[in-house]
Amino acid sequence: MAKLTIKNRDNIEIETNPATSLLLTLGQYGIKIPNRCGGHARCGFCKITIISGHDNFNKRTPHEEHFAKEHNLSEEVRLACQTYVKGPAEIYIGQTK
Repeated sequence: MAKLTIKNRDNIEIETNPATSLLLTLGQYGIKIPNRCGGHARCGFCKITIISGHDNFNKRTPHEEHFAKEHNLSEEVRLACQTYVKGPAEIYIGQTK
């Protein structure tokens, strides 16, 4: 388990499991994040922005990489449905860049 701080939600801290996507983890804590594709990296509604702890996230999946290139997303912007956290980190929910 790793501590994740959500900066634009009153700095709430949650525990993450590296085997569970960030989208599912947020939902388990009652933190709603938009999504429409069921976690398949198609809609892009579940964007998050990594603030710190970049090395504590998985690399982009092939589906996420395709979406990121198609939509010109910076490295800090990820899709919560494809993102797994393995160590301490800070994020914003949404795209800030």
